[in-house]
Amino acid sequence: MSVGRRAIELVIVLFAILGFAFVPLGGKTGLEHALFLARSEPARQLATGLIAALSRAVDRAQENFRPKPVDSEPDPVTVPTGVDTVQPVPPELPRTAKNGRKEEPPRDPR
Repeated sequence: MSVGRRAIELVIVLFAILGFAFVPLGGKTGLEHALFLARSEPARQLATGLIAALSRAVDRAQENFRPKPVDSEPDPVTVPTGVDTVQPVPPELPRTAKNGRKEEPPRDPR
């Protein structure tokens, strides 16, 4: 958009705001009507309910993202007697030599 078009749109918006705030519609301006509606009892009830619902939503979100407390002592691990435990063997990844060829991984002496 060009600068001139934006300037014209800005002037139009300015006149709309001034008309809303200062041109009377009946006995009050549009702004006074809006303020009267915002101060009514149903609007207050709406605001109170909205604030309560948002508060519950925030509490629920905090519960979901808050870290769970950890016990001070871990659960005891029971190992069946008479069973050999096998230690996991980490996988060996292929290595690349400086010349770009793959090296053979070292052999397991077992």
